[in-house]
Amino acid sequence: MTNKRVTAKEKDVLELVKVMDGPKIAKGIAEAMFGLVDPTGKAIEALLKVTTWEEMANEFFVSSYMSAFTRSDIQGLIKFYKTKLGQKLLDNSDNIQKISSLHGEIFAQKCVERMEERNLQEFVDNIDGVDKE
Repeated sequence: MTNKRVTAKEKDVLELVKVMDGPKIAKGIAEAMFGLVDPTGKAIEALLKVTTWEEMANEFFVSSYMSAFTRSDIQGLIKFYKTKLGQKLLDNSDNIQKISSLHGEIFAQKCVERMEERNLQEFVDNIDGVDKE
């Protein structure tokens, strides 16, 4: 077993993940991913037999935060998420994500309808072309 030296920046990222309640976020991500293919929750149960929410959070966030932010940025994020406003953002992030996702789905459906209206004849011509071959 090798002992990897953890840098000061990595320690800061791990603190950020903790301050952000990374395990809760990881749980939400996993439930969203697996919920699409396994609404029974059995996939999540199986997943938790081989890992933890904390380990998943670290896997999900550490490398991406390490590459996206400087150590100073990370320290600023830690300070921010410890403020009342930062906590409010974290507390509301699930609802914001759900509402944004819903609005995204509604907008996507509107776009599909617009595309169908504009391209209906082209669509019909393509179908007729397929049938003729």
